[in-house]
This record gives sequence, structure tokens and C-alpha cells, in this order.
Amino acid sequence: HHVMRAEKLGMEEARIASIRGPIDDMSVADRILCGAVDQLFAHHRLDVETQEQLSVLIGTEATLDLMATVAHYMMLGFMLNSVPVPLDAPVADHLTRRVSAR
Repeated sequence: HHVMRAEKLGMEEARIASIRGPIDDMSVADRILCGAVDQLFAHHRLDVETQEQLSVLIGTEATLDLMATVAHYMMLGFMLNSVPVPLDAPVADHLTRRVSAR
């Protein structure tokens, strides 16, 4: 689902692939963003250093938006892991094409 949206927005395949891999293989900006998401999932908070890095990279308001978005996805994950929900057909088709292309 997110890969489909990233592709539609013109994100390069190499960047998408790097985000799937080890954090050390990502660009500095993606490393900061993905590291912040990992930190929120693992510890339910951002340390001061990460907050400062995000503030420089995306600003304070966007940092709060990132935190709210991660919280929303955590809640959505709780729900989707508790109740069986089928994938939308376009998303399932896209996943099938990507897996078979590997």
C-alpha cells in the first residue's frame, strides 16, 4: 500500500529498497526519519537528540505530525491484527506483481 503511493509520488525504487534494508544503508534524512519511527515503536517516545535532528530536518510541527501519524498506525495495527481484514484488490495485485518481479 505504501509502496504504491511512494511510486505514484515519484519516489525512486532505490530509495524504497533502502528503506526496507538496514538503517545504515539509508540516506541521512531517511535514517533520521526511520530511526525516529523505530524509536517511537520501541520506546513510545523520542529522545532529545532525535527530536533535535527532526526539528532541523522537518521542523517542530512536522515532528509532532510524525509522532501523531506513528501513533495512528500503531492503533490501526492493533485493530488489523485483532480483526481479519482483507487487502483491497489493487493492493493485493500490486504486492503480487512486486513479489513475482524479484
